[in-house]
Amino acid sequence: MSSSSRVRLVSLVTIVLAATLLFGALASPALAKSTKHKHRHKKEAYTVRVIRRVAARYKLPKADVKALIKLAYRESSWNPRCVTGSYRGLFQVDTHSRKWSDPFWNTARAIRDIKRVYKTPRRALSHSYSHGWY
Repeated sequence: MSSSSRVRLVSLVTIVLAATLLFGALASPALAKSTKHKHRHKKEAYTVRVIRRVAARYKLPKADVKALIKLAYRESSWNPRCVTGSYRGLFQVDTHSRKWSDPFWNTARAIRDIKRVYKTPRRALSHSYSHGWY
């Protein structure tokens, strides 16, 4: 092998390694996860704001608002379009209403149901922890 062929081969290997490192870093799961996390964080922040606004209309204490937020995460991972059988929305309410995916409507419906059955969101959350559902 001539010296010029060796130089070309070393150059080619160097370029291939550099490209692999560069593209591997760009396509790494950690980088993709951080971008995904930023988008997810905006959705979560919106959902939590919605829950707080609706809870304020019902004049719920802070502890009950925190319980509602935890309950929504347990039920749907803060996904207002979550569907499990006939249970729908943030709080997985059993409904056939077309409004189920509206987080404001779903939260208000959940608060009414919780007050009727459990009296407070904290008691509903406690039931969720012990039974896996509320």
